[in-house]
Amino acid sequence: MRKLIAALLLCTSSAFALSLNNGQTSLPLNQLLNGRPAVIHFWATWCAPCLEELPELNKVIASEELPVIVVSVDDDEWSVVDAFLDEHAPDIPPYQVVAPEAWFKSFEMKGFPSTYILDGQGDVLYAHTGALNWADSAIVNELKATLQAAP
Repeated sequence: MRKLIAALLLCTSSAFALSLNNGQTSLPLNQLLNGRPAVIHFWATWCAPCLEELPELNKVIASEELPVIVVSVDDDEWSVVDAFLDEHAPDIPPYQVVAPEAWFKSFEMKGFPSTYILDGQGDVLYAHTGALNWADSAIVNELKATLQAAP
């Protein structure tokens, strides 16, 4: 079983922090981004559209076409989310929201899945609510172009 990564997302405007290793290590999101833009995708095991897109998203991540940070919004224990990903999307590292309210409010999330592109400083460049067809090269190319144009 791959290493578990626990993520606690806290935000006030564009200041974010991640808590790794089941809350034992805190890492600002800007360190994770390391000055580079990235796609952040929120999903849940109970979300039917999320589950439909998960296999294709897994392929995109496995091919390293896009830097995608995939974050579960499940309330379940880590073992449940990790086991789910092991079975359905083994190439996706398991991040999980622990305190989602500030994140959801800041980004005005209306549902799941939700996909954002953040620039290297954590500012939102792109937002989409609903499933994406990750197998569609036009969508993947649009996300790549947004990343490449990011400051």
